[in-house]
Amino acid sequence: MSYRGRTLVINNLAASSLWHKLACVDPPPNLLANIQAQLVDFFWDGLHWIPQSVLHLPKEEGGQGLVQLSSRAAAFRLQFIQRLLTGPGDLVWRAAASGLLHTVKGLGLDRALFLMDTKMLDISGLPMFYCGLFKIWNVFKKQNKGCRSVHWLLEEPLVYGG
Repeated sequence: MSYRGRTLVINNLAASSLWHKLACVDPPPNLLANIQAQLVDFFWDGLHWIPQSVLHLPKEEGGQGLVQLSSRAAAFRLQFIQRLLTGPGDLVWRAAASGLLHTVKGLGLDRALFLMDTKMLDISGLPMFYCGLFKIWNVFKKQNKGCRSVHWLLEEPLVYGG
């Protein structure tokens, strides 16, 4: 089988069976890494010719377009946060999510928790899925360190820590 054929098998058959599961639950820490290693071994027949990171690049950039499971799982978490923060008001699950987030440290906040410094919050009482949301949210926070001007603040949709 050609390398392009193997990429199609991995992306469309093997990995796609995980998408619904990844959108609903947080997998154990090493599970995605182990599955990714098995998929890369299938791609290379056990003989690794180039670094794995190159395989994940788009074909136009010299890669094979192989899906990276951990990045896709993070994207699902960010999509959930986006729907929670900005989605339509009639989402069926929003009330349940807000109820769970209200329990964090007795603050009575739900969506406003994402504006806070979440490293200071005790989220240990939340289900693992929601703990994973805050973990991914912290990865994508951007801070402008060393900037002497406040003009960048005018471009920000949210004021962090305010």
